[in-house]
Amino acid sequence: MNNVQKILKLSDEFKNKKLIIIDENFLNKKLIINGVSKIDLMGGKKSIFDDFVNVDKIAEEGIKTHLEYLDKVIKNNSCKEIMVNNPYGVDGITILEIAKHLLAQNGKIMISGTLNNKYFNGLMKKSHEKKILDLGFYTKKAHLDNALKNKEFRQTSGKIVPNDKMMTFYAIKNKTTPIAKNQKEVKNGKIPE
Repeated sequence: MNNVQKILKLSDEFKNKKLIIIDENFLNKKLIINGVSKIDLMGGKKSIFDDFVNVDKIAEEGIKTHLEYLDKVIKNNSCKEIMVNNPYGVDGITILEIAKHLLAQNGKIMISGTLNNKYFNGLMKKSHEKKILDLGFYTKKAHLDNALKNKEFRQTSGKIVPNDKMMTFYAIKNKTTPIAKNQKEVKNGKIPE
C-alpha cells in the first residue's frame, strides 16, 4: 500500500483521531475525503471539540493542511458545521469563502474571538457588507455561544483569553456550491481509477 492509499484509508477513521497530511501528491490526484461533517478550522495541534475534525497547518490530529487546499480535498456542500476560534493569519472574508464551498445548505459557521484579534474584529466590522451576503450567508453577531462557554481559549502566545471577552460571529449558508467536475470522491479508502 503506497502513502496515498494509507492516507485515504484514514479518512474513514476520523473517530480514532488519526492525522491526514494533505500534500502536493494528494492534491495532484484530485481526490476528495468523504465523511467530514464538522470541522474545527484552525484548531491548532488538537481540536478542543470531541466530535469535530481538526484542520490546521500544525495539526497533530485531524487534517494537516493549509486552508487554501481545504475546498479541494473535502467534498463541497458536505459539512454541517464549522467552528473557528480566535482566527489567526487569515481574514474573515477568506474563511467565509472557504466555508462557502464546504458547508451544506443551512450549514453554519461560528467564528469566535475577541475584538483585540484583528482578523476577528475585521470580520465583525464587515458582517453585513454586500460581499459577505453575496457569498450566500445570513449573518449574526453575538456574545460567546453557550456551547463554547466551558471551553478554554488561548492566544497564539498561549495566553488564556477570558470567556467574557469572547464574541461569536454566526453565518448560515443559504446557497449550494457546485461540485467541481475534475474532483473524484474517495470511497471506503479506495483510490478511484
